[in-house]
Amino acid sequence: MIEFVLSNLDALLNVLFALHALAVAIVNLTPTPKDDELVGKAYKVIEFLAGILNRTAKELPGERSQ
Repeated sequence: MIEFVLSNLDALLNVLFALHALAVAIVNLTPTPKDDELVGKAYKVIEFLAGILNRTAKELPGERSQ
């Protein structure tokens, strides 16, 4: 399982980002707050994964640790 994830990491990340873009488009096109809540949860998961894969993903400019 880990070998599959590591060997296909680029493709998996592309799928995750495409799903996120689709979810954001749905939220922007619909006026209901229920879908906003769902996308908020998905965004937290994506942020968490970005933090695991790359510690600098959450750094602001000028915060780079040496």
